Amino acid sequence: MLRLRVRVALQVQRVLAHLFFPIFAVGVVIALRFRGYRIEEIARVRQSFRAIARTCRGPILLCSNHLTVVDSALIAWALASNWTYLFRFHLFAWNLPEWKNFYRNLGLRILCYLGKCVPIVRDGSVEEKRESMGKLEDLLRQGDAVAIFPEGTRSRTGHLDMENFGYGAGQLWARVPNVTVVCVYLRGLAQTTYSTIPARGDKMFVEVQRIEAQSTHKGLRAAREVTRQIMDTLYQMEQRYRARVGADSPSTAAADADDGSTSNEDPPA
Repeated sequence: MLRLRVRVALQVQRVLAHLFFPIFAVGVVIALRFRGYRIEEIARVRQSFRAIARTCRGPILLCSNHLTVVDSALIAWALASNWTYLFRFHLFAWNLPEWKNFYRNLGLRILCYLGKCVPIVRDGSVEEKRESMGKLEDLLRQGDAVAIFPEGTRSRTGHLDMENFGYGAGQLWARVPNVTVVCVYLRGLAQTTYSTIPARGDKMFVEVQRIEAQSTHKGLRAAREVTRQIMDTLYQMEQRYRARVGADSPSTAAADADDGSTSNEDPPA
């Protein structure tokens, strides 16, 4: 159970994020467009998410692959318009960024605060991690969408790591009644391995799929089983991406090589 002070702080953050959303959202979209980014078939992607959101009986848990530090912004841009988020602010998902990547200066802290972020220190104490996850659980219970990367960090090979991932997504599913799990596969067509940001002018492939997560177990066993279902779904989406773009694309060529090479643009998260 979250302390009252923490819950009040989250409510204040939500109110301020909503108040400044028009300025924040326009600024983010301008920055993404300045980089030349585009979402492939954005109308189709938004229609798919809109149909899912319309039929949800509870909060939405977005689970995605992870290749760049701006994946959360790209996913938010892809799934709905700023007008949709303004009037249905609960759909603008809370995120769980690594503290070291985004809280190095005051400007980034303000952007993350207004962008509905709950920071986590991956090498922090168990208590710190538990509180961060507790915040997300509380936000889901209040009906807000939450976005999480099941892998916990950016893939170093350019494709999903099906062996090393945490169970945070499954734990949130197990603890929050009626949560709807939505898998999102996002990838720039020019993306090879991981990087700080996508290549300038890259076009983003996005697929959205709702899954009926289920488990006959409870506790950690349920969390593991559901997280595995999520990862399996993301893996199937990745395979469809590879089949669609063809084996000659830069991203699939790197995945086929599977040599464990990494980008030298920034240190591991």
